[in-house]
Amino acid sequence: MHDLPSPSSRPYGLPLRVEPQQIHWIELQRGALLVALEGGIRLSYRVAALASIGLVAPLLTLHVDEGECHRVEDRGWYGVSGVARAHASVLILPAAGAARMTRLRQWLVRTRAHAKAWVFPRGRST
Repeated sequence: MHDLPSPSSRPYGLPLRVEPQQIHWIELQRGALLVALEGGIRLSYRVAALASIGLVAPLLTLHVDEGECHRVEDRGWYGVSGVARAHASVLILPAAGAARMTRLRQWLVRTRAHAKAWVFPRGRST
């Protein structure tokens, strides 16, 4: 198989099954989460800071064992392949869910702070 990036039509949230000797290239956003559901997976990627030099940048690999997860640190193309001779399954979760939860927490903290400012102390006589 070729290892050139091509657009992936794989929707987020569905398990991706990778056969032995197969590399599936997918573009991931920063903060996306990859979970190895079945078998170990190998991630191949290039550092985003070196993206301007193109294919000359070294290809880095990272192993994720079954049951473990990896959060993507840089936006870019990631190659997913199986480590062993058997197939592997990986679940890819988008980064948007984590960002929404962070914004919700920040909103709750601000709302709670404003609510405390409007509460008058009890037992205070004027």
